Amino acid sequence: MTGKVLDSVSSPGATLWVRCGSQVQSLLGARGNVRALCALRGILGVLVWLHLKPFLKRMGEGIAYSDVFYDPWVSWYPEASRSVYFAILILACITATCMVVGLWSRVVTPMTFVLLAYNLFLSETFFRHNRHFLLVFLGCLSFVDTGRAFALDVWIRRWRGKPALDVRDVPLWPLWMLRGLAVIPYFASGFSKALDPDWRSGVVTWDRVLRYRHHVQGSVAEGIPFVEGLVARASTLEFHSFFAPLAIGTELFLSVGLLWNPTRRLAMVVAFLFHLSIELSASVQVFSYLGMAAVLIWVSPKKT
Repeated sequence: MTGKVLDSVSSPGATLWVRCGSQVQSLLGARGNVRALCALRGILGVLVWLHLKPFLKRMGEGIAYSDVFYDPWVSWYPEASRSVYFAILILACITATCMVVGLWSRVVTPMTFVLLAYNLFLSETFFRHNRHFLLVFLGCLSFVDTGRAFALDVWIRRWRGKPALDVRDVPLWPLWMLRGLAVIPYFASGFSKALDPDWRSGVVTWDRVLRYRHHVQGSVAEGIPFVEGLVARASTLEFHSFFAPLAIGTELFLSVGLLWNPTRRLAMVVAFLFHLSIELSASVQVFSYLGMAAVLIWVSPKKT
């Protein structure tokens, strides 16, 4: 059919348009193995718990969002009463737990997404890039039946005598969407830093080390010669004049390398180590853990 259409099109631009449309249609109709996404569902459930930890701590102290300064995104956004707000947090914990064990996966994943989204948009002060990134993953997984593997849903179907659902034959368009959204932060971060002369020269990372090196000094690690030498070396601008371009190059490489088949495996390893190094050197809430877990979305979804 596509060949007949192309034969009838004389304009090169129209021919290219038809071919692009055919490729998009092929991607949207692709089906494959989502076992890795099923594993990711359980990890996201744990990360939701970590994300909710500060909110639950305040709830334990009897403090609701409205008891402190907050700034609604829009005036018409529905605000919950104290009891309803606490109930939303508790329900989010329950749905996150169900995600971990894979119980009612098709229902609890979108429910978790809605509950966390509602909480995030109660106040502009709640916004963090890592929380937004977590919502992106939850939203995309809401379109996937992740209860086909690593889930209690599988055992429940067997107990009821129903046939198992094939984990190797699931629409993959949510995965393509998730992959596209996942590489945007790498490109945006790397490209914006590459345009900043202070970042390129290493001044930004050098300043950060100088501000926070006191966390190592005076600690149990102070007496370790290797650690002391590393801190001393990392406190020089000369070190960061090399380190900063390397960090920028790593982000730009990931934004392309993860999308290109020949470099994907290498990029997956680099991404994992990149986020691990961030977690060891800085506190960015759930972002580092999510970045490491996101390696799963780059596992081949072939029907195997």
